[in-house]
Amino acid sequence: MLGFVGLSFLLLIQAGNAQEPDAGSAQQKAPTVADQAEKRNSARDLRRLQDDEFLVETAYLQDESDLFHKLTFERTGRHSWSAVFKEELTIGNENRNFVFSIPAHLVGTGTQKSRGFGDAEIEFSYGLYGNGSSRITISPGIGLSLPTGSVRKELGSGGAGLSVKLPVSVAITEWFTSNSIVEFCHTRSARNTDGQSANTSEYAIGQSFVWFAKPKLNFLVETVWERQQEVTGHGSTVNSHSFLVSPAVRWAYEFKGGLTVSPGVAIPIGLGPSRGENNILFYIAFSHPIRKRHDETK
Repeated sequence: MLGFVGLSFLLLIQAGNAQEPDAGSAQQKAPTVADQAEKRNSARDLRRLQDDEFLVETAYLQDESDLFHKLTFERTGRHSWSAVFKEELTIGNENRNFVFSIPAHLVGTGTQKSRGFGDAEIEFSYGLYGNGSSRITISPGIGLSLPTGSVRKELGSGGAGLSVKLPVSVAITEWFTSNSIVEFCHTRSARNTDGQSANTSEYAIGQSFVWFAKPKLNFLVETVWERQQEVTGHGSTVNSHSFLVSPAVRWAYEFKGGLTVSPGVAIPIGLGPSRGENNILFYIAFSHPIRKRHDETK
């Protein structure tokens, strides 16, 4: 991972030290503008999967002409499975993004087995700066979690939560991208299995580096640190921390009509407070146009 980060840093320095073309006549400037536009289009084609993520959310929002569905499966431990369905669409234009997700869990075996839906979540993200073709993209968001999961089965928090996030994506080069995110979630009157309640606050910091090896094949390394709180009594909580490093790969298949199917596999590895945790995560995403794109109507 350190080698990957170092390589990305060296590439960033090299790109920053590249000489700017000399100012000249209008005839000299015109090809430069055209070349830059062509380069941006080429980079956007290479990074066509840049808005797909595993543990670290990116700042890239879904294209306004596309509808996005995603199903994620994760195994944590020997007998714990979860699946999350995610529906993503734009509102008006690509700067306003709406996401709905709901998880389902299967925990334990035999008489200790619990299964059911977890807490659903609704999120809204706004493209504050940049877009999918920009060097820097910033898309803050706000979310609401709904207490749809069973507290008795330990599948839900028991209270409504409000979350805020700030993802920032940087195109280091045409081939490498950095994604950073800070998240905060406050849950009011969260409950435990004994019916005791307390307010909880959780934080998360994530960082990922993506190598766009090919337009339909990407390799990633993600790191996530989290601080969670668990209700231990009326008005009292206890803190816990986790730290994961996750190598991952994602690829895509394209079909007639604009349908794109994107599978991905990640292996989150616990370090520090999460030492000994070895999980596996798999997702499959479907993206298809709901109307003609702007460039197809011209």
